[in-house]
Amino acid sequence: TWGICGSGSLATVTSMNIDGLHIVPLFNDPKSQHVAAILKQHSLQNNVPVYWHIEAGQYDKPHEYGWEWNSENSLAMSRKWLLPTEAKTKGGEQQMAFVIEADGADGNMSVRDTFSSFAALTRMAEMCGMYVPSKDTIMRVLMINPEKPEKSADGKTEIPLRDHELNMADVLIDPQTLLVREVLKRCMEVEKQNGREKKLAVLNADKDIFDMVKARAAKLGWEIIDYHSLHVDKHREERHPVIVWQGSIPSSLYMSGHLRKVWQLKVEDMVGVASHASGKKLLQSIIQQGHETWGLAGLRFVSIPEIHDESFRWVRECVRKGQNAKEIQATLDEQAVSAL
Repeated sequence: TWGICGSGSLATVTSMNIDGLHIVPLFNDPKSQHVAAILKQHSLQNNVPVYWHIEAGQYDKPHEYGWEWNSENSLAMSRKWLLPTEAKTKGGEQQMAFVIEADGADGNMSVRDTFSSFAALTRMAEMCGMYVPSKDTIMRVLMINPEKPEKSADGKTEIPLRDHELNMADVLIDPQTLLVREVLKRCMEVEKQNGREKKLAVLNADKDIFDMVKARAAKLGWEIIDYHSLHVDKHREERHPVIVWQGSIPSSLYMSGHLRKVWQLKVEDMVGVASHASGKKLLQSIIQQGHETWGLAGLRFVSIPEIHDESFRWVRECVRKGQNAKEIQATLDEQAVSAL
């Protein structure tokens, strides 16, 4: 599996922490904290190569991938290094399936750069004899908001990626819908625990996040209220779940502890959202060290990178089982709109 990461991808770092070198990430910034993290974890003190460096804005250049269009032997790559995923076709025959993942959730790569990298990696695998188009499969998986509009050259037309006629990816994963669904599952646990299923939650976050969560939650039958507009006494009486979604892990923890004290919330009524995979570990560490100033033992926590990793992992497993892109996409689309 290749992972196109731009300047960074916490989902890919999380995947590598679980699967090791079964994933080859492509980064455009050698000084990225994400590169530093995988070097520390997997390079055996910088003795083993663990990522591919592609200069930003150069995703369409063959030389960036270590080969030239007309060269047959310029790239010494083994089948093992390319790390294909074995898959069974519906006829039971073995084929090689190469999964190319692109994490566009953070917006640090343009869609066209991602498309260029998809094409370059496909061409590279074919030239090396590792990929036979008539026999093998390459699955291009892009994590991005599928409703994100691509403007035409004249700027007059906007087409959602889902409807783009150029078919820039085989499978589109909507990270925002996945995350909101996971957060609302935690909120549903709170509502059931409090003896009701009102499907109403209070969100503590900035405006962009609030608007996104409110819109997607509404499609799933949930009402989201800004915590600033809610009367505190009324909330104490009704005890709706409170989603704490700040910019960093410490900020989410600080705010959770603050709301617990100021609003006198019970910790089991809160759901924290972490932008880093280590969010749960940090919370556990604070509790284990006895720093219970915040009183957050038992806080429900959702980790964004872990959710993204699980989604990519699910697609890989579908490929191994021989499912095609259309079948995988249909399942993802159905999950996005189905009731929790």
